Amino acid sequence: MPARIKPLMKTFPLPKTDALYGNENPDDPTTVTIKQADQGTASLRAAELNDFDIERTIQDEGSSAVAKKRISFSVIRKIEVTNTVVGCNLQDADGNSFFKFLPNEAGPVSQEAFWKRWNSLDPIVAEEIYAHILEMNPSWDPDAPKE
Repeated sequence: MPARIKPLMKTFPLPKTDALYGNENPDDPTTVTIKQADQGTASLRAAELNDFDIERTIQDEGSSAVAKKRISFSVIRKIEVTNTVVGCNLQDADGNSFFKFLPNEAGPVSQEAFWKRWNSLDPIVAEEIYAHILEMNPSWDPDAPKE
């Protein structure tokens, strides 16, 4: 039987987040669902990592200018996070979902709204979630053993 293509996903508990915010209920832990990146996300990420130099000569003045692209790790992380986090049961102070997701684990309703919320997370929470993103996408982890 041919392979059936469907995204690999896993739901992870967030014990550091629960400890930070005092959720001591083991029957209802805070969780995040991460999907393995698809080729589109891998391509977007790779495009950001490609460093390049462009040299252009301005003929009117007889001078040249060099433009260089710098790698922005915040842009890389934004691509990684918004394209792999597909579910999370974090709640805001009013008990509403902290992040809004499309049905069937299709990702955030709005990447802009998602990123605004992400930027308001405590760094402990963001790092705990990001560690699971790297677990699902080990080729992105610079500290992971290479095959």
